[in-house]
Amino acid sequence: MQYPSLFDDSLPPLPAGFRLHHLEVYNWGTFDSIIHRVTVLGNTTLLTGANGAGKTTLVDALMTLLTPNRFYNQSSGAESRKERTEKTYVLGYYGRSAAEGYLEARPDALRQPGCYSVLLACFRDERAGLAVTVAQVRRVVPQGNVNTDFLVLPHALGIAELGTLDASGDWKRRLRAAYPSAGPVLFGSFREYADALRRALGMREKALTLFGKAVSLKVVGRLNDFIREHMLEPGTAEDDFQKLRAQYQQLLEAHRALEKATEQQRLLQSLPADEARLRQAENQLTELTQAKLAVRYLFTQRQKLALEQADDQKADELVTLERQLDQQTQQLEADRKRQRELDRAIQQDDNNRQLESLEKNIEQYANRAREQQARVDKYNQLAAQLHLPPCPADATAFTVQREVLSDQLQELIDAAAAAETTKKQLWNQQERLAERVTELRSEVNRLSRQPATNIPSRELDLRTTLCDKLGIAAAELPFVGELIRARDDAQEWQKALEGLLRGFALQLLVPEQHYAAVTAYVNRTNLRGLLVYQRLVDKPIDAVQQREPARSVNTKLDIRPDTPHRAWLEHQLRTRYPHVCVADEAELRQVDQALTQEGLIRNRHEHRKDDRPNRASAADFVLGWNSANKLTTYRQLLHEGEKELQEISQQLKQQDIGQKTRQATRDSLVLLSDFDSFNQLDVSSTEGELIRYQQEKQQLLTSEGAGQLRQLKEQLETLENHIKESDQRLQRTRENKGAVESQLNTVRSQLVLCEETLAESPVPADTALTAAAAYLPDLSSPTLSVDRLEKLCVTTENRVATEEGDTLRTIQGVEKTLLDTIRAFAQPSRELNARFPDWSGDVPAGRPDLDMLPHCLAYYRRLTQQELPQQREKFEKYLREETADGIVYFRQSLLSQVGAIEKYVAELNASLRHITFNHQPQPTYIKLVQHATPNQRVRDFKADLAQAIPDRQGIRHDGAAQQETFRRVQYLLERLHEQEEWRREVTDVRNWFVFQAQEFYRATDEPVPGKLYDGSGSLSGGQAAQLTYTVLGAALAYQFGLNRQQQGTAGGGRSFRLLVVDEAFSKLDPDKSRYLMELCRQLQLQVLVVTPDDKITVVEDFIAACHYIVCRDQKHSFVHNLSIEKYQELRKKFVKDQGELVAAVETIDSALVEDITAASSLQPLT
Repeated sequence: MQYPSLFDDSLPPLPAGFRLHHLEVYNWGTFDSIIHRVTVLGNTTLLTGANGAGKTTLVDALMTLLTPNRFYNQSSGAESRKERTEKTYVLGYYGRSAAEGYLEARPDALRQPGCYSVLLACFRDERAGLAVTVAQVRRVVPQGNVNTDFLVLPHALGIAELGTLDASGDWKRRLRAAYPSAGPVLFGSFREYADALRRALGMREKALTLFGKAVSLKVVGRLNDFIREHMLEPGTAEDDFQKLRAQYQQLLEAHRALEKATEQQRLLQSLPADEARLRQAENQLTELTQAKLAVRYLFTQRQKLALEQADDQKADELVTLERQLDQQTQQLEADRKRQRELDRAIQQDDNNRQLESLEKNIEQYANRAREQQARVDKYNQLAAQLHLPPCPADATAFTVQREVLSDQLQELIDAAAAAETTKKQLWNQQERLAERVTELRSEVNRLSRQPATNIPSRELDLRTTLCDKLGIAAAELPFVGELIRARDDAQEWQKALEGLLRGFALQLLVPEQHYAAVTAYVNRTNLRGLLVYQRLVDKPIDAVQQREPARSVNTKLDIRPDTPHRAWLEHQLRTRYPHVCVADEAELRQVDQALTQEGLIRNRHEHRKDDRPNRASAADFVLGWNSANKLTTYRQLLHEGEKELQEISQQLKQQDIGQKTRQATRDSLVLLSDFDSFNQLDVSSTEGELIRYQQEKQQLLTSEGAGQLRQLKEQLETLENHIKESDQRLQRTRENKGAVESQLNTVRSQLVLCEETLAESPVPADTALTAAAAYLPDLSSPTLSVDRLEKLCVTTENRVATEEGDTLRTIQGVEKTLLDTIRAFAQPSRELNARFPDWSGDVPAGRPDLDMLPHCLAYYRRLTQQELPQQREKFEKYLREETADGIVYFRQSLLSQVGAIEKYVAELNASLRHITFNHQPQPTYIKLVQHATPNQRVRDFKADLAQAIPDRQGIRHDGAAQQETFRRVQYLLERLHEQEEWRREVTDVRNWFVFQAQEFYRATDEPVPGKLYDGSGSLSGGQAAQLTYTVLGAALAYQFGLNRQQQGTAGGGRSFRLLVVDEAFSKLDPDKSRYLMELCRQLQLQVLVVTPDDKITVVEDFIAACHYIVCRDQKHSFVHNLSIEKYQELRKKFVKDQGELVAAVETIDSALVEDITAASSLQPLT
């Protein structure tokens, strides 16, 4: 396909597109007080002047009018983009000076807050006869903010024609009234202003940004990024995706509705079967309840019949028993009458009266003999236990033995008192020893935990409490004893050294930094003991030392090597304890201060020796920083104490045994002492009297009158036995009669109850009787008793009740299952609530219970029969139709954008073919080459997009295929939605290509070997600039609409033709600079070249006019507009004198300055 070229030799003579006609500034930077005008008239011109004159200020004004996100002074190499701002330009900052009262220099400003600044540019399309004016009016309010109004007008204007810019805004109303047909001309934001500006000038979306970058663009960088960013439109993928997202939301809602219906069906699917089970169990329970009532009724009827029979039987038995009772009573009265007659005859007999007296005496003495013998047996038992003789035979021996018993009892009492005293002593000894063992065990444990000290526990506890309260480490408050010890070769002196140094060893050392805190604590605290501490003052110890005796105490001692208090300790030991260790008493008498190995201490006239028990043992030593020896001693003492404690425990046990033995002996002696009279024990005398009375009875029984008496007694005895038997029979008959009467009463009571029960109970229905018949035993037997019937009734009722309970539990179980199902439906899980927020709309209000069962059953039937099929059909429709169409459209839109890019690249290449890139060794041109991107993310997206298109026929009525298709669609669209950065990357079809620039021979159209460019990174400075300007020219042609005007396409054929090149020539060789100017000429671009006046020779052939900037007094800048010919004339004339050149320029252009001044004074700005 052939594409039109931008380089058409048949172009009309008038310049094409919108070109800058004039630029005006008022109160902008150092352009102060008057309207300053750059008259361009659509030509390629030069903006020049000395460094610092104000060239960049005017470029920034043009950038402010045309570009967003502008960074001022970027072309002049400013170190910070914040060096110049809108506010500094409006206020006219021109330098810094020191101010009184401030440490740093403050900026100097030409204007104060409240002033106005106006920027205006007019663009004309001479060929189309069109003009567009853009302007920005700024005012710095007193608070320091800058307020801006933006203007776009399809007419040619200057600042003076805006009139008075009053603060009330009347100038805006006047402007709208003056141009009613222009549409919106004033805008409140740069975005709205920029949109209107681009439409008016025929620019694409990124034209303004590219225009701003082109001002100072030195190299193109990565060609791929530059083409994507500046030469290609972003496309409509984002809008297309949002449309597809909306369609997907419908599919998602349909799928969610289908899933919700499916979940609800799953939760409710057991309801019909469970409800049927519940109804069946409830019917069975009703039958069982009726059967239970019928069972009781039927058994009651049968019991009534049995009770009526029992009533007749018991009534007959009662009549029989009453006749027997009358007969037995009469016979018994006759026997008792005969008994009284025999008894009178016996009482009137003399032998009988003597015999009764003897029998009474015999019984009395027999009882006494038995009691005395029991006492003798007890006496002999106690005597045997006490190893004493048995009971004495006479009263004299009894008296002697009582005296012996009294003596033994007193001895036993005395022995018990002595044993109690011994026991108390053992208890006291055990208590003291137990306390000692506890102390020893505690000390062993303490020494095991603290092996670096021999200080007693009381002093250590006191130090621990003090350190805890003050937050001081214990190591910072050492005891003296923890820092000194007896030398290894002086162990035989250790006991003596301990006695001498004990008081000093138990003193605490307090460094100066802790002295105040320790003293304050000790002073206000009850220590409950003695504490002596030394204040360690931070001052050097006098180093002058006296010569110590060879056997002084110091020679027997070691000081802990790592202590910081060594010097203080040496000084204290030397001054406090200058004692000499002497061998015997003779030497002791010769030395004023001495110490013997036995522990005698001499201090001149005072002599002291401490041999108290708690000072003699190694367990009481306090010196040293290793407690191993002391620990061994304490362990030995602990072992001995525990052993002695065991021995005392054994002695106490023996005392307890002896006490029990003595108590038993004492109890026996006391019991023997209770026998205080021999008469209590004289069995032999009592037995003699008993024998005498028995002999007299025997003699009486063998006398002549005893036979008749014996006969009477035998008759009486026989009759009494008969009466006894008759009385027993009579009693049994009475008992039998009472029992029968009671049974009859019970039968009649039960009969009344049965009759009342039957009268009060309704007759069971036939269905109840039929249900009960299945549980009744055979009741036809006439031998069934009432009790048996009651047991059978209870058994039958229990059987029915058991089945009733089982049925009730079945109902409860089914109800629980139903309630669980209803709750699962009415109160779904968090996961279901999160997936289906509208779930609650399907659930009736109220607490979920069995009252919801009818609703849930009806909902389940409607769900199964109606809603679920409808949801499936709706989901399939959305998936096969709307979603499929949306994805196909989205993909086709992306492919259309691909085609547009390919078409555009072809258009650019058609234009680039006319630009000669290199002339040697033969002419070449540049062609853009595109390839499919190797980016795997883009490739994966394109594949996923193709796979996401539903197979319309394949998924029809196929639920599994539908779900799989939905999964692919969901995966792709959810990822596109959630990963915005990835979405913008893969749906931007510009990223589907990799762009390179290939150099071709013009003559053969064959590629030049080794001339495939990815960017300017590997090229030389000149080559990079040439590639940059070639690609930049093509990008400008696209963004400025040059090809659109050439083709007469959309946009009304408008195009923008201005390019600002700011100081690019100072870093290029002349050939590359001329290449740029030639390229712009071929593209029919108007170029405003900004460069210092010593760098303009390379572009003089391309420019029509010169705008010379002059700065007076380093704070007022002016623009002088000259033709290029006049400027060249002056420059040649004053080539060696820059000052004269400036003066000549100002003279030539003075008329223009005066005209501008006069014009601005006619319309003063406020």
